[in-house]
Amino acid sequence: MFSIIVLFTTLFFVLGVVAYPAGSTRPQNLIVWNPQITSPKPGDKPWVSNERRNVTWSIDDIPPEKRNETGKVVLGHWDMDRKNENLNYTHPIARDFPLITGWVECTMPPYVPSGEQYFVVLFGDSGNTSPTFSVINNSSAY
Repeated sequence: MFSIIVLFTTLFFVLGVVAYPAGSTRPQNLIVWNPQITSPKPGDKPWVSNERRNVTWSIDDIPPEKRNETGKVVLGHWDMDRKNENLNYTHPIARDFPLITGWVECTMPPYVPSGEQYFVVLFGDSGNTSPTFSVINNSSAY
């Protein structure tokens, strides 16, 4: 009985090794492009709820492999009391735009409260964070 178990175990092991070609596990070159966000920047006028503004980034060093990629911009804010970075992944302020353009128009959501510790994050294959900027909510709800 023991020899049959050893025989089948050995057979399954050998078949598993033969069926899994070693060539399919070759390492891949991963190219990560980390563009600098150029706007918003310190000193810019505050963003106002429902206002359209541009987020811009440098494309000077974009690799050829990234020229056809799309991106997403999300709004974030710092919670200074808790020392937390909060990102609104659920409601991006822009998405599915070509990264090669170097800019995208965004609309500041109406539900964002006024504050001074806001930032945007540009996602493509990395997450690049802008400097902080202010938001003014001009609706009566906030």
